[in-house]
Amino acid sequence: MIQEESMVAKRLLDLSRRAYQKGIVTFSDFLNLNEQNIFHTCIPMLESSYQMSGGFDYAERQMIAFLPDALIFEPEFPMTCLKIVPVNQKFADVLSHRDVLGSLMSLGIERGRLGDIMIKDQQIYVFCHNAIQSYLREELTKIRHTPVSVSIETNIPDLCPSVQACQGIITSNRLDAFVAHMCKLSRSRAGDLIKGGSVFINGKEIQSTSIRCKPGEIISVRGVGRFRFLESSGETKKGRIKIQYEKYTG
Repeated sequence: MIQEESMVAKRLLDLSRRAYQKGIVTFSDFLNLNEQNIFHTCIPMLESSYQMSGGFDYAERQMIAFLPDALIFEPEFPMTCLKIVPVNQKFADVLSHRDVLGSLMSLGIERGRLGDIMIKDQQIYVFCHNAIQSYLREELTKIRHTPVSVSIETNIPDLCPSVQACQGIITSNRLDAFVAHMCKLSRSRAGDLIKGGSVFINGKEIQSTSIRCKPGEIISVRGVGRFRFLESSGETKKGRIKIQYEKYTG
């Protein structure tokens, strides 16, 4: 794992160095949360500035643009949004994220070439690298038993994940207390997840159980889900903290 992380860091630093030395914009593949965390550790060593995008607000998988100092325009990320719909909705299966990803991977696509997969109103939106969009439009003809058609979507709808408004009471404004409450776990089990590298704040792995959470931060727990801390709303008579947060449900 350490060797793999070292390779990711080297690749990202090479992209930053190339942007600086050649005065061009360079781009990473889509990065998962682990890779984004590695990137955050590399920031002090970057030779360029950078921007990140997943194609829409709150996208989990992000592409990085490394920018030369002389750049005076916004970079155009090399990504395409594809819209996938059943050929005949009446006879279509109910398709899940796993179904879609499985069909894409069966075509020999590298995971880094694919961004988020969002399903909204029985229509599927897939963000991918420009280099593979034509191939996907030609080769992706079926998901499970459902024939599908694939087209480029230029009018991207609001793909922000569905959220459920939640509230709770925690003993302190520490990450382990948040994770314990949001994931319905004991404080010690939440601490184990944090120390084991399964908890991320805004895409950055956090292994400190005592870090204080700030309003607006997105807390991701691998294998459980994502949450956004909204605010503290006072204390109970026993001095516990009332919190408002959102749980991403789709």
